[in-house]
Amino acid sequence: MSTLVQNKTSLTDSVKAYYDKLFQDGFLVSVHVSKWGMSTHLNKEDIEYDKAVPAIFKLGKKMLIDPERFNEFSRIEGKARRFLSANSYDFPIGEAHFVPKKKVKEVLTTLDKIRQEFNKLKEKFIEHYDTYKEDILAKYPELADSLRPLYPQKTELNGRFNFSVSLYEIRMPKELGEVDIQSLITRDEAKQEVKDEMEKELADYYKTSMTKLERFTEDAAKVLRAQMVTMCTSVIEKITNKEVVTKTNIQMIRDEIDNFRKLNFTDDQVVAEEIEKLAEVVSGNVNYKTDKDALAELNNALTNVLDKANNLSDLSAISDTYFRAIKL
Repeated sequence: MSTLVQNKTSLTDSVKAYYDKLFQDGFLVSVHVSKWGMSTHLNKEDIEYDKAVPAIFKLGKKMLIDPERFNEFSRIEGKARRFLSANSYDFPIGEAHFVPKKKVKEVLTTLDKIRQEFNKLKEKFIEHYDTYKEDILAKYPELADSLRPLYPQKTELNGRFNFSVSLYEIRMPKELGEVDIQSLITRDEAKQEVKDEMEKELADYYKTSMTKLERFTEDAAKVLRAQMVTMCTSVIEKITNKEVVTKTNIQMIRDEIDNFRKLNFTDDQVVAEEIEKLAEVVSGNVNYKTDKDALAELNNALTNVLDKANNLSDLSAISDTYFRAIKL
């Protein structure tokens, strides 16, 4: 086996090991949404400069259905994407989100409920399609003859709306597994410059992939810490301003602790240790309006979490620790 092929195997296996490590801890999840735009392109002939522009003419398009109907679908899509974003990490390859295994069931269950909501709205839209269409034609009778041929048949509508969720196992980028050295260097007497060029290409693939993965784990820890900073800051400010810490506030803290535990796939021990101390503080049924000692203890626990979460100097160490078993 040539040195070049050996190098390819070694580098590819090393990259694969990193991806396999992530695969142990989570999946990639994507939300796919398609919806009929309920519009058609605006033509030059549609605009008469001596008349008021109809309200259904918007940014180069003329709406065939009341825009609010389209907005209803957009709001559901937005809700799904916001939920996924809040319960995952952006992944550096593709448009998928990395969801730790402890969060997968919750994420898929919620997204399926949103999918059902989307499908119910689709069914409602199809059921009332003729009414929606006639509303526009009646509102703009001067445009009715030109608009009518632009509407799709009712039987076509079902295929124009779709909401689906995909769950992927993490795999090494395709190109890293398909660097075909043998097709480029088929004989031992291949020119040295060709070998050198391929060695450089392999090294670049390796460096790029390692950088992406290490940055991803570091960013994931950073995002999770930022969420704790936001939570701690809000409650500490409430205490500082002598506002009442309610049961709702305490439940919010508990929810954030649970969320941290499920999203902490990088095993951020520094913050996790303080989180567990905070969890113990809010585990009981305390009246923080009357129990000043308990309130001080809560404030102290929140401050300790905040101090650790605000310190980002050790983030690279978290990434290094996460992949240490591979590097050894």
